[in-house]
Amino acid sequence: MEEGVVLDIGTETYLSPMLSILWDTYGRDLITQPDRFTVKILVPGLDPREIEDVMVVDPSEGMFHDIIYALQWIAPEGFKVRRETIGEGFFSYVASENTLDEKEIDSLLKEKFACVGVTV
Repeated sequence: MEEGVVLDIGTETYLSPMLSILWDTYGRDLITQPDRFTVKILVPGLDPREIEDVMVVDPSEGMFHDIIYALQWIAPEGFKVRRETIGEGFFSYVASENTLDEKEIDSLLKEKFACVGVTV
């Protein structure tokens, strides 16, 4: 009997990024995929709890990009000047039909984020 951990895959949505993480962590030679719904980590003595908290995909990353994409589509055409910023746990989207000074934008963002208790 082989030692290691067997993962039963319910949906293949994030299988590719998960395999990449497992290969980087344990090496390709210790990861096998006998079928599309099974992944075996052949590391002797591996405690399954070691892989429970491995983040395969950060859903917030895609969410921020999707929201900014939507804002670009719904912003009026006259807003030619646009600036997007994605930070840790927040994003901003500034648009104007006039030229905006970078210092003005930074000051405005700090002021608006302070209203909701976030320091930028």
